[in-house]
Amino acid sequence: MAQPQQIQSLEIVGFAEQIVPEMLPVIVPPVYRARQEPHGHLVPPFREWDGVLYGATEIGIAELEDLEASGRFTKLPEALPARPAFELWFDDQGERHYQPIVEATERLRAIAHKAISAALEELSRRNFDNARRHAGIAISADDRLAEPFAIRAAIDTLEGQPDAVAVQRMLFPGGISDGAFQMLVDGYEDMIPLSVQPSRIVVSAPAPGVSKRSKSSWVDRAYVRRLSQKRQRAPHAYYHMATFEASQANATAAIDWLERAANAGAKLSREHLESDADFGPIQAAPEFIHFLESLPAPTESSARVSRQVRGLMEM
Repeated sequence: MAQPQQIQSLEIVGFAEQIVPEMLPVIVPPVYRARQEPHGHLVPPFREWDGVLYGATEIGIAELEDLEASGRFTKLPEALPARPAFELWFDDQGERHYQPIVEATERLRAIAHKAISAALEELSRRNFDNARRHAGIAISADDRLAEPFAIRAAIDTLEGQPDAVAVQRMLFPGGISDGAFQMLVDGYEDMIPLSVQPSRIVVSAPAPGVSKRSKSSWVDRAYVRRLSQKRQRAPHAYYHMATFEASQANATAAIDWLERAANAGAKLSREHLESDADFGPIQAAPEFIHFLESLPAPTESSARVSRQVRGLMEM
């Protein structure tokens, strides 16, 4: 194990990873060398504390070349001066960045939110492969967000994987409840148009001896039940997506989801939307103000629906 080193006395010669498109965006662990002693290289695992590098292993040039040949090290075209509390990472387009950890975290979170929006757009068009790919980008950028895991669970569930929700919930490291995660999955399922034929909606086998004609009628009833459930939950799902877009200051997208919620039966009121903190980032947006002005005056019924929607979002 190498002696502790001041980060500012080092330079970065590469990173202990080999980049492939499927893993982008990604944070990579640097490989350092001392500026005054360029023959020794410091490789991970290590930790940084208060501008000092601890626990690194020092290896020579020959060992570093072996790591490169085995795909466990990538050399940079030019060495970078090392900086304390900086992150080396590649964005979703493969561009390299070396910047303060706080700035890198913000950039990665922005990439994640953009990918989630793209995944939802593809999901609403039943483009499942593209939706899953965008969800993967969001997870790579910030795996503390529940949305991309729930999107994958919704897709896998509709494609017939019975344990999809449990698997994605297990993969998600965040702290939301199982009920809240299931609500997200249900909401994303409700965004997907029901374009499959009734004969493909089979939730369990009919009783033995049921005639073919009776079986067809039973399957049609299962389809109708599923469609009815989706219609009942759709306003809540669309409202949830509106709050997500609003939290990212995407006024146009938020309004689009609110209009979908209204078309699906939600009773929206200006009073509720103005008091909902989730819409705070877009309250001053001209298009949102215009949308609020177009809403009818609140009624007791709309207030009750608003309370129900708010309760679902807080689960």
